[in-house]
Amino acid sequence: MRCFIAKIYSIDEIKSISVPVALKYGDKKLALFGSYAHGEQNATSDINFIIEKGSIQDLFVFCTQTLQKAVTFWRRNCFCPYPADAI
Repeated sequence: MRCFIAKIYSIDEIKSISVPVALKYGDKKLALFGSYAHGEQNATSDINFIIEKGSIQDLFVFCTQTLQKAVTFWRRNCFCPYPADAI
């Protein structure tokens, strides 16, 4: 069982962690969507990303462990009901 922290991250904090990791695992574009993208996040919100390529498994493990939040990754070509804001 994973233990997540009740923390609200700033967009800059998310960028500083996720962008270098995305580049490391083969993705050049990363977009944030959901409550964080809309400024509606709370302490229990998960963090949602859209990626174009790269290893979702590696990104997921690293970001989940580093951010200690539930993290979701979608491929850009998959259906997503929310508009994405590039970060």
